Amino acid sequence: MDIRTILLIACMNQLIVAIVMIALWKSNQKQVKGLGEWTINIWLQTLGHFFLATVGILPFFFSQLLASILFITGSVLFYLGLAKFTDTAYQVRYSIAYVLALTSALLFFSYILPDVQIRSVVFNASCVYMSCRYLMILWNNLHTDRFSTNVFWVLILLYITFALSNLIRIVMVLLGLLVPSTALGIPTMVFSSSLLISMMILMGVNFVILILINNSLVHALTSETFENTRLLTKMKILVEQDSLTGIMNRMAIENHLEKILAMNRGVLDRCMVQIIDVDNFKEINDRYGHDAGDQVLIQLARIFSANIRDVDQVGRWGGDEFVIVFKGIAESAVQPMVQRIQGAVRDYDWSNILTASQAKVSISIGYTICEDKESKHDVLKRADDHLYTSKSHGRDCARGE
Repeated sequence: MDIRTILLIACMNQLIVAIVMIALWKSNQKQVKGLGEWTINIWLQTLGHFFLATVGILPFFFSQLLASILFITGSVLFYLGLAKFTDTAYQVRYSIAYVLALTSALLFFSYILPDVQIRSVVFNASCVYMSCRYLMILWNNLHTDRFSTNVFWVLILLYITFALSNLIRIVMVLLGLLVPSTALGIPTMVFSSSLLISMMILMGVNFVILILINNSLVHALTSETFENTRLLTKMKILVEQDSLTGIMNRMAIENHLEKILAMNRGVLDRCMVQIIDVDNFKEINDRYGHDAGDQVLIQLARIFSANIRDVDQVGRWGGDEFVIVFKGIAESAVQPMVQRIQGAVRDYDWSNILTASQAKVSISIGYTICEDKESKHDVLKRADDHLYTSKSHGRDCARGE
């Protein structure tokens, strides 16, 4: 297989990758940094291989010179894309100056002082230099992103090999300038093999870049999904949580009761609902201030939460009223649970919140056992009626059935 056939195969390979890159760039340019630069680089490489394949058809200097300029420009764009992808600082004006300087050197050794060997050394030296720039970025960012580490290692190995193959060609050209190649016994096949290896490495790099882009898109999608889940969780908390006490709000506790009622149909141990009202709460606000009143509500929420089981739930029903839903409680445990809640409130040292040393906070409770196939509205109304009875009997007591 001759060099032209290999170049045409490389050109077709690059064209396929270039088309894929265009499709990726159109749909994911915001998700992957540097994708635009990499896409243009692939197209420049494709054109470069095409012009190399036309050597003998188009003028030699024209085809090889144009291919070299395209490769150099593409290598700089690849560097800029890699810098963007890894958030590495870069200077566009230096990159432009580099391309212009190398283009001027190639033009000089093509038309003003034509010398194929020197032009080859300049081009291969630029390949070695840019490979070193790539390796610096890859090495410095090797452990910054677990999604890219393995791909970066592959790119490092590829570019080390690419730099070495270009160094071999530089050494061979320089030796050829000093000593005739026949005297050194260096076959032309070695030079051609080195060129073939470089092209194969570039094709390998393109496929690895596609893998890197894919990993980046998967990472972006995963991060976006995680962020959406986090936002949904936060929104759910905002919708279902009482902003003052941190327990369930009215909507959430009523929805929870509805679920418990549906689960408890036909179950021997029924659920129990308590509606709790703070006695004389307006007087607490008037005497100690609204901040103290808020602290009383917060502390009551903590007391209720600490004195119920893991399967039970407490919510703020509104104002100074709370609802506790007890799941699957035996009838014999109803009174002890009511007494436990009231006792915990009585025993708490409220002087920590209210300035008076003998300050007390009491609660009235209305409770009821949920009947089979009963709606939440019926249960809550019955418990609320018992609460009214409790408050009308002097407060700091509980009534229910």
